[in-house]
Amino acid sequence: MAIYMCRWPNGEFSVVSAKSKSDAIELLDEWGNAEQASLTLGVKF
Repeated sequence: MAIYMCRWPNGEFSVVSAKSKSDAIELLDEWGNAEQASLTLGVKF
């Protein structure tokens, strides 16, 4: 599992725990189009 931080175009951010970047995008798509946002890998555990 890893922690991903998503910075949305409007300046807000979200943090999710996911197995991969594609899983994180899928989770973040519940709030908006995560493919247009900046996604950064934080801590991997």
